[in-house]
Amino acid sequence: MLVELAVGDAYGAGFEYADPEFVATHNTLEGYVQHPAHSGVRPGAYTDDTQMTIAITELLISGGPWTAQRLADQFVRVFKRDQREGYADGFYRLLREVGDGEELLFRINPHSDKSGAAMRAGPIGLLPTVSDVLHHAAVQARVTHDTPAGIEAAQAAALAVHYCHFELGPVAEVGRWIDQQLLSSGGAGGWSRPWRGTVGAHGWMSVRAALTAITTPANGSLSEILRTCVAFTGDVDTVATTAMAAASRSQQITRDLPVVLQRDLENGPYGRGYLWDLDARLLSWASPTVTSGPTDANGPSLLGLWADDALYMGAMEGRRVAFLARGTGWFEHANALATETERFTWEQHPGGAIHIRVTHYLFRQNRQPAKVEEYGQGEPLVMTARVGRGTDALNREVTVLTLEDPTRQARRYALVRRDVRDTEDPANNLG
Repeated sequence: MLVELAVGDAYGAGFEYADPEFVATHNTLEGYVQHPAHSGVRPGAYTDDTQMTIAITELLISGGPWTAQRLADQFVRVFKRDQREGYADGFYRLLREVGDGEELLFRINPHSDKSGAAMRAGPIGLLPTVSDVLHHAAVQARVTHDTPAGIEAAQAAALAVHYCHFELGPVAEVGRWIDQQLLSSGGAGGWSRPWRGTVGAHGWMSVRAALTAITTPANGSLSEILRTCVAFTGDVDTVATTAMAAASRSQQITRDLPVVLQRDLENGPYGRGYLWDLDARLLSWASPTVTSGPTDANGPSLLGLWADDALYMGAMEGRRVAFLARGTGWFEHANALATETERFTWEQHPGGAIHIRVTHYLFRQNRQPAKVEEYGQGEPLVMTARVGRGTDALNREVTVLTLEDPTRQARRYALVRRDVRDTEDPANNLG
C-alpha cells in the first residue's frame, strides 16, 4: 500500500494544478514528469502526502495511546529528519520553526477543511473495526483539520481502505458503503456522488474524486485509476495518493503500476526501500493474531510450510518454518554452504502465545551427513503469530506469517503450501 500511494503522490506531483493541456499531453504513465512551475520537487519525489502517511504508519505500528500530543510529536519528528517541499507554505514554515509537538499544537490554527488530514489517513483503514477507523481518523484529523468537513474527509479516506482490505463488497459499492457508515454517525455523506471537473483544495473534493476513479467501471487496474486521478486536474497528487491507498488493497483491482514508476520512485533513506519494508511491517501489524491450536480449523492458521525467499528476492540466505497439526515443526536456515535445522514441538496458549520447544539441532554442510544434537526440554521460546494478507517481492498477493518474540523482533514468511507431510519432517532423517 505505501509504495503504491507514494507512486500516486510522486506521479501526481508533476501535474498538481498544472494547465489542463499539459496534463492531457503528459499523463501517459510513461514516467515521472517535472512540474512546469515547481522546480523544487524533482520527478519521482513524493510530497507531504506520503511523508505524513509515513508518520501515521509508524505511530500505528509503535502502539501506545492515540493522542493529539503523540501525533503532533510524530509529525514534527518525521519532518525534521527528512525536510522536503510539498507542504502548504504556512505549515511548512511552522514545521521548520517548532521544536516539538507541544509547540506545534500551541501555535497551529487547526480549523481547516482542506485535504491534509485525508491524504494521510489510509493506513488507519487497516484497523479491524469501523468504530476503530472512525475514532483514529478523527483524532489525527483534529490536530490539523478540526472541522466537520476535514474530519469526515479523513474518515472517508480511511474507510475506503478498510472496505477494500477486508473485501466488504464490490469495489463499485465503496462510496455507498461509506455513506452508510458516516450518515449513521452524524456525517454529511455524499461520498457516492461521482466527481466531475477540476479538484480543489478541500478534502472532500479529493476524496470524492479518488472514490470516483476507483469505482469507474472501466477502471479495473491501478494504472487506469492513476491515469483517471491525474486527468481530473487540480490537486491531483492528493487524489492519486488517496485512491492508490485504497485500490492497492483490493483483490478486485489488477496490480499493474508501470515498472518505470516503481523503479524511479525516490529511493533515499526514506524512499522506495524504506516504504517497502514499512509496508510489510504495517500489514503484519494489521494481520489477526493466531489463537487457534493445532487441531482447531477456525480463525487464521499457522499450519503449513512457510518461506521468506519470495519476500526478499535475491537474498543470499533463506529461512523456512513448518508447523504440523500434530504439534511438531522445524525452523530451517540455509545458504550456499550449509543448512541448519531446529526441530521443535509447539503448543498454543491462551492469549495467542505460542510455546516452542526445540528438541533437535541438525547441521548439514554441503552434502555431508547431518550432525545431530539433541536438545533438552528447557524454557520454551514464546512467540506471537499473526497471519494475514501481504505482498511478495514481485508485488503479488500472498499469505504472510509473522512470528514476533517478546523483544518485538519479527520474522516474516510467505505461505508455500498447507499440506506439509510428516515425511518432510527433518526428525525422520536424523541419521
